[in-house]
Amino acid sequence: MFVAAPAEGGPDAQVRGELVVVGGCYALYDEEFGLDHVVVWPAGTRRSGEGENVDRVRVPGLGELAIGDRIDGGGGYYSRVALDERYPRLAECEISEGAEVAVLNPF
Repeated sequence: MFVAAPAEGGPDAQVRGELVVVGGCYALYDEEFGLDHVVVWPAGTRRSGEGENVDRVRVPGLGELAIGDRIDGGGGYYSRVALDERYPRLAECEISEGAEVAVLNPF
């Protein structure tokens, strides 16, 4: 799971999609383009649940999300290369050709 440092505001692009897990990384599936965008969550986001529910995340100001839930928020899309230094483990995620990293703003 990739979590951003605390911040107020940020880019205001629409970031949306269905929450999925791809190659062990949380991603947003973009139906329009058929791409999985790995997610960088707002500060304070945590995995939650146990057993079968381990694939849930608790996002401050938004609540708990489960795999399959739709997300529609603000943020920005960045190339993995642009964020590799800040999040070196992004290289371990299986990012689709043409997909970017979705960075969500605080809710």
